[in-house]
Amino acid sequence: MSKKIVTKMSPEGLEIANSYLEHGTMAAAAANLGITEDTVRDALNKLEIKQYIDTVYLDLANRNCFKFS
Repeated sequence: MSKKIVTKMSPEGLEIANSYLEHGTMAAAAANLGITEDTVRDALNKLEIKQYIDTVYLDLANRNCFKFS
């Protein structure tokens, strides 16, 4: 049985979230995408995008937990 986490978000929101995860700051994500920092901030404040970013961070932590032992 597969444990899928489905988060509904716009393709634009996904792109902003991935850019934020890749670059680490709102300013860098905005510069990379060629949009304003306010647009990035508004997108990152949406619940579905926050949940997606949290899921990515938790997944990375679970994958790396044995590297620190």
